[in-house]
Amino acid sequence: MHKLNLSPDVFFSLFIDPELGNAQALQVNRDDCKDAMLGLIERYQLAGKSVLSLGSGHSFEEFWLHETGCDLTLNDIDLPVNVDLCQGDGMTFYHGDAAEAFEDIPDNQTDLLYISSFHPDELRREAIQADFVPRRTPEQSNHYVTWPDGELPYHSTIYDALAKIKDGGLAVFQHYRGGVCIDYNPHYLDAIRDQFESAGVQLLEVYAFRRSTAHVLVVGYKGDASHALAFSKSLQGHPEIKTFHGRYQDREISADVVKAFDLANEQIRPREVFGIGAPANPVEPDEKPQVASAAPMGFFDRLRRRFLN
Repeated sequence: MHKLNLSPDVFFSLFIDPELGNAQALQVNRDDCKDAMLGLIERYQLAGKSVLSLGSGHSFEEFWLHETGCDLTLNDIDLPVNVDLCQGDGMTFYHGDAAEAFEDIPDNQTDLLYISSFHPDELRREAIQADFVPRRTPEQSNHYVTWPDGELPYHSTIYDALAKIKDGGLAVFQHYRGGVCIDYNPHYLDAIRDQFESAGVQLLEVYAFRRSTAHVLVVGYKGDASHALAFSKSLQGHPEIKTFHGRYQDREISADVVKAFDLANEQIRPREVFGIGAPANPVEPDEKPQVASAAPMGFFDRLRRRFLN
């Protein structure tokens, strides 16, 4: 693991250098994330906050946090640019395994833990469902349940990362691949809530695509239940999340967002929002709900057949 001190202005400018040959595609991906990220920043008042982002990749989303004055600490196992060109001050980049980076990052340090598709976590969730589906009970199969009771929702690395959040800070997780359809698996959010609470984090809000409920945005608050509830109530005057997962290919789906959990409103829970026994995505007998993926639709369909047949 290597700790690098970089200039964020140079770091982000390198992605749109025409000499790289891929500048146009990188710029398109960054622009695609703009509305989603600015909506997130506005709702949770993230401008100027300290941010720890795991699995940041090409930092399409983190760019917008930088643009609103956030102090970034990024981690990825790959180097997205030639870091020799952007040595400087203003941003920390941990190149290597996140668990090793945690040895250098003090607990209770960051205002925001941001994770958008952390691959070990997504692959784990995908594998758990693939293992569980063939051994479901007939009732579970008939109701398209894909998440086993008693299974922890998050990878141990993500759980350990929760310790890095300050009291009063937030965890924001965006899930792409291997997602769990929360209309058919409302108990999955119960499991998130329980795992969060064991780390001193309260489940604050969850949003989902109405027509692809395996794509979720999960927000947690670091602190006790009373402070989390007060913070939740303070959000009532802020604009709701209208879109997330900015690079999702189907804009009609990604712009049709439903809130599935709100700490301050007990009527906003998966069972109430989607209806017990009457999911928001009714299917014909030979159809199946979608499994989340950020891949092209052809591969998306193959994933769906693999997990739910």
